[in-house]
Amino acid sequence: NQEIFVKIQDNAFILSKIYALHSNGDAGKHASLVDLFLAGRLMTYSSGVAYMITGNTRDYPGCIFDVIGIITKYQKDSRLQSFGILTLNQDKFRDEYQRLEKALNSN
Repeated sequence: NQEIFVKIQDNAFILSKIYALHSNGDAGKHASLVDLFLAGRLMTYSSGVAYMITGNTRDYPGCIFDVIGIITKYQKDSRLQSFGILTLNQDKFRDEYQRLEKALNSN
């Protein structure tokens, strides 16, 4: 659905700006396009009960997302692999969005 895609794209763009504010100019700190779109999709669930499982929680900053749990998988080579369970924190997002607006308006 085109309407949903546009909303996800808009969310991803907003998130990229918020992430940029938190990177403090560190070029090594950036989110991939896929991560931005996944996070943008998570934002479309306004009920606040959507979760995402990821192998790299650092791709989703704590300034917006909460890690609510960890799943550990036992692999064939006897290693353990952990996955974070994330959710969007609406209050944190609202605060960061206001911070972004202030930063954009101050320029």
